[in-house]
Amino acid sequence: YLDTNQNMVINTDTLLAMANVHSLSEEPLMNSYYDNLQRASFVLVSDKAPDGKTILNLTWQDLGADLIYNKTFGQQLKIKLKDEDKIVDQVKTLTPEGKIAFIFNKVRDAMDGDENADMYLDWPLDEAWTKKRGNANVINMIVCRLLTSAGVVTCPVVVSTDADKRIDPRKPWMKHYDKVMACATIDGKDHVFDASDKDNHW
Repeated sequence: YLDTNQNMVINTDTLLAMANVHSLSEEPLMNSYYDNLQRASFVLVSDKAPDGKTILNLTWQDLGADLIYNKTFGQQLKIKLKDEDKIVDQVKTLTPEGKIAFIFNKVRDAMDGDENADMYLDWPLDEAWTKKRGNANVINMIVCRLLTSAGVVTCPVVVSTDADKRIDPRKPWMKHYDKVMACATIDGKDHVFDASDKDNHW
């Protein structure tokens, strides 16, 4: 049964329904119950652009490349921040763990967060750092920039914070994700952290 009062069903030409569906049972560690209880998913396989070229479905590599080369995301990591050299100089004698702790705490304490959940940055990193304000994605990208400048291998990681949303690895789609966190690698081990929450600690 498909509830026709849902937003995704209203005003559509086709109504999809299923019959004799087995009941959905709760399983250990299951966190996507409501997302899978009643859903019809559609994935764009191909489309024809105005110039006549066929657009094929993106791969995960395509999505990663789009993030890296996007001027409102990956390219922001090339922007030097105010007082960056001073901060790097303050941590140059510390261990990688010490550098992470210092920069994590400095950014967490200095930045005020906002509620904008846009995956792409709402303003340039240098401007956000100067104003000491930005969403969680901006804050964690600043951490990535400063740690990288300090010699710690760090990259942004996109994650989904929706407990009812299960990521399907067969369907590359940025809409799955809503937050950026920082990932630092030390001695071959990855450490993922979020400096946007004042209660978080390294």
